[in-house]
Amino acid sequence: MKIRHEEYSYQELPVCFFADLVRTKQSVPPDINWHDALEIQVCNAGRGKVFVDGAMYNLDEKRLVVVNSNLMHYTLPEDMLNYSAMIISAEFCKKMGFDCENMNFDTVVEDEYILTQIKKLQELHKSEDILYSTAKQTALILHILICLSEKYSKNSTRTYTKGKAFSYVKSAIGFIHDNYNMKIRLDDISKALFVDKYYLSREFK
Repeated sequence: MKIRHEEYSYQELPVCFFADLVRTKQSVPPDINWHDALEIQVCNAGRGKVFVDGAMYNLDEKRLVVVNSNLMHYTLPEDMLNYSAMIISAEFCKKMGFDCENMNFDTVVEDEYILTQIKKLQELHKSEDILYSTAKQTALILHILICLSEKYSKNSTRTYTKGKAFSYVKSAIGFIHDNYNMKIRLDDISKALFVDKYYLSREFK
């Protein structure tokens, strides 16, 4: 498996939907990935396992899996898995008072009410020509975030499996994003992060 950092572009809504993703035992294994955004996975049919930061969690129709910001993860089926993933913008979360990069949401949530709200959001997103659709979807996203935050989260600065190395890689990517229109050398990045360039190069690779 490869490891990749993912970025998402948001249009009218502060969320990206990936509906009815199907995985079977014959599918090509997914890459391990991580991103700043908050991810919520919901099972539509079958069963699977979500690996988050080295730990394994079951995904079925009675529960949802929350992938906290900046945690490495991937999803595999037990036999067949049909699931949907909702990627919520970290910037939007922060503007609304949910600093998801420094919040610990429970990874597994068994809450029929929240599952129902997510299903409503999915149905609304698939529908066309609904009056005030964007506003209604945004309101549902906020409602889901409020429910998760009030019942299934703790405000804390999280520690990651990769420790400082992960922090340097994340900061290096941020530096590249901020200076993409310039010619960037490894020396420039290492000086900006106050870290040895050989160490940074090895960890980034």
